[in-house]
Amino acid sequence: GTKMDKLRRPRFSRWSKRGLFALVLALLLVALNAGVSRFANTLPTVDRRSIVIDTVTFGEFTHELRGVGKLAATDVIFVPAKVPGRVQSIELLPGVSVMPQTVLFRLENPDLRLAVADTQSAVGAAEANLKSQRAILKNQLLALESELARVTSDSEQAEAEHVVSKALAEKGAGSQHQVLLNKIKAAGLKQRSEVAESAVSVFRESIADQLAVHEEAITVARSKFAHAESEIESMTVQAGIDGVLAQVLVEVGQQVEAGEDLAKVINPNKLHAELRVSEVQVRFIELGQLAIVDTYNGLVRGRVTRVDPEVSNGTMSVEVTFTEELPTSARADLSVTGMLTVNQLTGVLAVGRPAAAMPQTTIEVFRLTDGGQSAVRTSVNVGIVSSSRMVVLDGLDEGDQIILTDLSRYSDALKILIE
Repeated sequence: GTKMDKLRRPRFSRWSKRGLFALVLALLLVALNAGVSRFANTLPTVDRRSIVIDTVTFGEFTHELRGVGKLAATDVIFVPAKVPGRVQSIELLPGVSVMPQTVLFRLENPDLRLAVADTQSAVGAAEANLKSQRAILKNQLLALESELARVTSDSEQAEAEHVVSKALAEKGAGSQHQVLLNKIKAAGLKQRSEVAESAVSVFRESIADQLAVHEEAITVARSKFAHAESEIESMTVQAGIDGVLAQVLVEVGQQVEAGEDLAKVINPNKLHAELRVSEVQVRFIELGQLAIVDTYNGLVRGRVTRVDPEVSNGTMSVEVTFTEELPTSARADLSVTGMLTVNQLTGVLAVGRPAAAMPQTTIEVFRLTDGGQSAVRTSVNVGIVSSSRMVVLDGLDEGDQIILTDLSRYSDALKILIE
């Protein structure tokens, strides 16, 4: 029979297999590049001009705290009402210079005016009583002196009669009985004369004491009258010191009590700064620390002289006394910013402070990579923070660059591109 050829399966050559492998590999690379390209296209992109970048440095770190506040007067005087009354008029508005005699307010109080009239009448009555008592005592003294004169006269007359009767009896012209009677009469009248003289003397000495009671009543009445008049004068309220009227605390028509503050007067030439600092940061502040206050018309040095222990809205007040002259434009209540130098550290890593950085916390920042073309999310352990810089405890090395700008809108991104 005829020999038939066997049906053979086609065979690829070695070179054909290599070509196929190369083709598959090329397709995979294309797909991979396309995937990478698509992944890159999905990364967030930020404009380099819209971000702030800072570099981690190693060396010195100045621990500074920032506080905002205002200038305040060191010498403050509150002008009180010395008497109760209704505010009739306000003579000046805040901002004007005042002297001790400058009138600030006028008060009105009908009761005080009535008290003046009453006390004035009391003075007149007391003076009239004294005058009347003087007349009474004078008449009483005259009566006693008159009695003394009469008794003295009778005594002298009786003594004369005794002398005459005694002389006549010695000559035999009179009786001894009459002499004895005249002697007894003269002795009795002399004793009465001595008593009358003593009564006059005692009464004269008592006149001063009796009048003193009425004179004291006059003194008391005059004192009350003077006090009432001074209260009337006090209804005209004066500044009391040289300075500037800083604040008026009442309104026309308002009823005020004695001791209630009506106005605030300050010494404009003696000011200090009152800065609000976070209560978390206040623990670093000590008295005597250096402060530089920006008055927005010049920088002025000072020292921390007081830390108010009261906390308000998460902040505490730090008082800075200036060691240099303030600009002439400085006024109380003007806004200022202060930098307090707390400490100077050496041998630490430091970098600019992102807004979210707080002391002794861990934050996430974007660290630049690929020569600054991108940035990756990085955890950073923060140590001490200053107003604009922070100490890096872990997570960054010297020379690393991070983005300080708030990128919280990319909180889900692990990496961003920088154009």
